[in-house]
Amino acid sequence: MRDFSNKRINKIKLTLTTECNLSCPYCFVNKTNEDMSWEVAKKAIGLLIRSKGKNKLLSLYGGEPLLRFDLIKRICPYAIKLADNKNKNLTISICTNLTLLKKEHLDLFRKYNMKVIVSHAGEKKIHNKIRFFRGGGGTYEQVSKKLSMLFDNIKQENIGVSFCILPETVSIMEKEFLYLIGLSFRYFNFEIIRDYKPWKKESIMDFRSGYGKIVSYILENIGKNNFLFLNPVNWEIAHQRVNNLMKASCPFNYLLEVYPDGNMAFSPFLLNVKNKEKHIIGNIKENKVFAFGLCSFSDRENACKSCIIRYFSSYKSDKGADSIHNVCNKLSLKAVKNIMEKSKRDDRFKDYIMKIKKGFYF
Repeated sequence: MRDFSNKRINKIKLTLTTECNLSCPYCFVNKTNEDMSWEVAKKAIGLLIRSKGKNKLLSLYGGEPLLRFDLIKRICPYAIKLADNKNKNLTISICTNLTLLKKEHLDLFRKYNMKVIVSHAGEKKIHNKIRFFRGGGGTYEQVSKKLSMLFDNIKQENIGVSFCILPETVSIMEKEFLYLIGLSFRYFNFEIIRDYKPWKKESIMDFRSGYGKIVSYILENIGKNNFLFLNPVNWEIAHQRVNNLMKASCPFNYLLEVYPDGNMAFSPFLLNVKNKEKHIIGNIKENKVFAFGLCSFSDRENACKSCIIRYFSSYKSDKGADSIHNVCNKLSLKAVKNIMEKSKRDDRFKDYIMKIKKGFYF
C-alpha cells in the first residue's frame, strides 16, 4: 500500500480469526468466526517490513490464533525471510489461551524463536470464574497442563503472561501477580479489561496501590539479580513508548490492527463497535486507504495530536479504564526513572536495561 509507505510501523497486530474455543464474559471480540486469508496476512507483513524503521514486531492474535495454525505455518517463514531480505530485525509473538497447545505448535515456536504470551488471571478460583470454555467449565486445569509443556520446551525469556485485571480482581492483583511468578512467569503484560464492568474510584485506588507494590517488588528484585519484567517499563526503556503515548505520537508506530476482512484501525475495540466504519483507516485486501495516507508525523505539530483526538472522539471509551491506564503509565515512567538512576552506580540495573534493549519485550 504505497499510501502508507511514508509511515514508520514498528508493530502490526494480526487478528487471524475471530473464532475462539472460550467464552470469556469480558471479551470484546465479536465471535463472527471470520478467518484471515493468506492474501491479507501476506500484504500486512509486507506493510510492516517495508515501512520505515529497523525493529519490527508481528503480533498474532484472535479469537484464538492456534485455531489458524495452518496460516501461522505460512506466516512465520515468509515474514522472517522478507525481514532478512530487507535487513530488518523481526520478532514474532503470539497471544494464546493455551488450551489447544500441541507438540507441533511448540516445535514451530522454537524454530522461529517466537514469543508466546499466555492469557491468565491467576489462582484457580479467579481464573475459572472469568476464563471458561464455550461449552462451560473453567480452563485452569487444562492451562496448567499446557503450561508444563510450554516451560519444558520454550526458553523462559520467550514466555510471557497477559495478566487479566478486572474491577472485581484488582484489589488482589499483587497476590495474583506473586502467584503467577510462582508458576514461573517472568514477563508480565497487564491486560486491563475495558467496557465490561465499571471501574469505580475504589478500583482505581486499588490499582494504584497494587501496581505500585508490584513495581517496588520488581525494583527490589533487580537488586537481587532476580529479573522480572513489565511490558510498559520494557517498552519505555527500549523505545520511550509510554512517554510518547502521553504526548503526541503517531498511531502507526504501535497501534495498527488488521482484521480478517482486511480492515485496519488503531484499536481492536474500534473494529468491534457498531460504528466501526468511522474508525477504519483502510483495507489492505482491497489496497484502499481512507485516512492518514498522505500525512507525515511531527511531534512538534499540534495538528497531529488533535487529529488523533478526533479519530478516537467518536468512541465512547471506558473512562475508568482510561484512568487506570494513566496511572499505569505514570508509575511505569517513575519506575524507569528509578532504574536509570540506579544503573549509574549499580551494574545489576545496567544489566537489566541491556537485557531489555537486546529484545526482551513482546
